[in-house]
Amino acid sequence: MTPPSPVTGVAVRGAMDQACVHKTASSMHPTDPAFTMVRMDFKVDDVIYSASFRVNKVANCAENRALTRLRSSWDEPTDHLDQVEAAAARSDCWALVVKTEAEWLAIPTHPLPRGGRVYFQVLTEGESLRAVAIDQPCIPDQSRAPTDNVLPHLPVFSTGQVTRLEKLGRSAVFKVSVSADSGANNAKLAGEPSGPDGARLYIEKSIDCATFVMVEELNTLARMVGEHPNVVRLVGLIAPETQPNKVCGMLLSYVPGLSLQDVGSATQEQKTKWVAQLTSAIGWLHAHKTPIFWGDVKPENIIVHDITGDLVLFDFDGGHTEGWVPGGMAGTKAGDLHGQAAIENFIQDLPLALPTA
Repeated sequence: MTPPSPVTGVAVRGAMDQACVHKTASSMHPTDPAFTMVRMDFKVDDVIYSASFRVNKVANCAENRALTRLRSSWDEPTDHLDQVEAAAARSDCWALVVKTEAEWLAIPTHPLPRGGRVYFQVLTEGESLRAVAIDQPCIPDQSRAPTDNVLPHLPVFSTGQVTRLEKLGRSAVFKVSVSADSGANNAKLAGEPSGPDGARLYIEKSIDCATFVMVEELNTLARMVGEHPNVVRLVGLIAPETQPNKVCGMLLSYVPGLSLQDVGSATQEQKTKWVAQLTSAIGWLHAHKTPIFWGDVKPENIIVHDITGDLVLFDFDGGHTEGWVPGGMAGTKAGDLHGQAAIENFIQDLPLALPTA
């Protein structure tokens, strides 16, 4: 199945098919429009790219039009941001990233430059739209330092109590075992031992490209009221050995299995069950008093439990993947529902497997 095209109408192709947008940041000077900037961090094939947009001296160029649209979404006296217009401006910027794909893909990635990512600026030179390598992004890198613990009710474990057993194919995501059933703050871990010899198995997500990514997911998971069988659970926190009041990672419920993206076939019964579970999980998120949005809606962020065969949604760090959720809809109910429909199509398009006896 071909993923749906983004709302920009620009064809997503090649490396862009699985480009995962981690974060979009913007900066606007209160009185000087010339100091309007956008930074978009995204990942392709385990390489993090950072696209910068600045106001160009070339009048009416593509990047200036996108930045002007962003600035028009902000009413400085009241500090009110029109979220719909701002999202449309970010989508315009992303369209320019897509258009310059060949140039930024040609930037050397080995060895990675300082900062661990590839920085480039999208700009118009003469009549051509270019992607030019730069040393630093327009908006500085966020810190990767441990963050304050704002969830003291959760059990906290030092890094020495958490043993990494397996890297799970994603940066900073590991299958781990925990050596105790309660944290340094005496809060108890939820659930029973799930591994061999009474091991307590969990998923660790630690600081990856920046602290704000982990904080975004922590805040989202902490807002969940109760539990849903098809949504990953936040069960604990990880602190550096020498900084017990800080957080450098989180513990999530362990779900053994494959991502939905890697499932090769399914029976009609499985397809029907998965669509129902997906609908139930997303409906539960949206039904919160303050709705929770999944954001990065795609089959890769769903695990199919290898024992029960149930779906479990994870990855709530606020990113989105073009081709599944259009940039202008990211982090909204409409974006989640758009991605849900695309996943349902993906499920129905899986080759049909015969029921087992």
